[in-house]
Amino acid sequence: MLAILQQERNSQLDILCKLDNEDYVAVEIQVVKYNYWDNRALTYISSLYGNQLRRDDKWEDLKKVIGINILGGEDRNDAY
Repeated sequence: MLAILQQERNSQLDILCKLDNEDYVAVEIQVVKYNYWDNRALTYISSLYGNQLRRDDKWEDLKKVIGINILGGEDRNDAY
């Protein structure tokens, strides 16, 4: 599964699972609220999806990537 992760990331994926049907589930847990979480979550999932492809791979070989984001922390109007 390491083959689909980006190289040299400054962040880390909390949980990455490969299902029996070979699709992926990525779980991100965010305790502290940050602005633009939706953009970050979409970027992480898109990266996992796109990094499956290697030279000469076929589009139909791409597996689904399901993103689960668990968000928590204090209520702040300026967050998200």
